[in-house]
Amino acid sequence: ALLRKPMRFAGAEQLGWIQTTGGTSPYSHTSLPDYLDLARDNRTFEAVIAEARVPLSLAVDGPAEQVWSLVVSSNYLDAMRAKPIAGRTISVADGRSSDPVVVVGERFWKDRLTGGESIAGRTLSLNGNLFSIVGVLPEGFQGPGGLYEPDLWLPLETLPLLRLSPALTDRQTPWLSVAGRMKVGVTVAQAQSDLRGIMEQLAQAHPTT
Repeated sequence: ALLRKPMRFAGAEQLGWIQTTGGTSPYSHTSLPDYLDLARDNRTFEAVIAEARVPLSLAVDGPAEQVWSLVVSSNYLDAMRAKPIAGRTISVADGRSSDPVVVVGERFWKDRLTGGESIAGRTLSLNGNLFSIVGVLPEGFQGPGGLYEPDLWLPLETLPLLRLSPALTDRQTPWLSVAGRMKVGVTVAQAQSDLRGIMEQLAQAHPTT
C-alpha cells in the first residue's frame, strides 16, 4: 500500500531521503554536525531538512504527561509546503530567535488544548520551558515519511532548552532522518554526486566518525 500511495506534497518528484551509510546507525541516520555540513555545503538542493521523533514532558493544568514531537530543522515545514489552518509554520528566523516556538497538530489543538479561534498568547510548558504556539497544522500532515503524525513540531535549534542528551550534538551520534528537495532541473545522479563529494571531505576531516 505504501508503494502505491503517492506522496501528498507539492513537487514531490524533487523530494528524496538522504541516508548516511558506513556509520553506527542501523537506520542510516545522520549526526547533527554532518547534517549541518550537508545543508550548508550542497549545491544541488533547494533545502536539506532533518527530523527526529522525541518524547517530551508536557505540563498542562496538572501532572506532567508525555507527548510525542518531531524536532525539525527550521526550514522543514517550508520545504514540505505545509499549510497551517491557524497561525504560521516554523521559520528560519525562529531557529535564531531567543523566544522558543512550537507548532501543534489539529487533533492535539482540539482534544488536548480545547481548540479555539485564536492561538495568540497560547503557550506550552515542555521539559520545563515555555514555548509559544505559533501555528496549527491540519490533521493528516505527517512529513515526508507518511507514517507518523506527531502532536508537536519544534525547531531543532531548541535542543538546549529541551534538556536532552548532550551526545545529540556530537558527530559520532547519528539520530536524525534527513531529506532534501532538489532544485528544479537537478537530476538524482547530480544530487548523489554532490552529496558524495561532501561526505568524502567529511570522512577525511573526521575519519573516526
